[in-house]
Amino acid sequence: MVEGCYLMRNRFRAQEVWERMGFDVAECLEFTEQSPVQQAFRALLFSRIVPCVKDIGLWGEKVQRAYADLGVLDAADSDLEALMRDDEDIAERIEQEHAAEFAARRAEVDAAIASAEP
Repeated sequence: MVEGCYLMRNRFRAQEVWERMGFDVAECLEFTEQSPVQQAFRALLFSRIVPCVKDIGLWGEKVQRAYADLGVLDAADSDLEALMRDDEDIAERIEQEHAAEFAARRAEVDAAIASAEP
């Protein structure tokens, strides 16, 4: 699990990209570590993983050290129930929007078919 978290973080650091482009890799990695955009993205990326890991009881010293190293340990203090409720609310709203768009499109297609009938 910890290894997977490091792999996700490293993927967005893009070390291979900097190497292939001939940039100073250390400088680019330092920039990505300090970038507010990358920090916000990393926080969002781990905002569900960290509290879930804690909630299911996999909160040992090794895991906590890894999350501290990744800079996402603060996510452990999140209210997992509230996060999940928010996720459900967002999913429900998106489903409703898609249903409305589908209904509107279907009405449009039905009208086009009806207007083409003799």
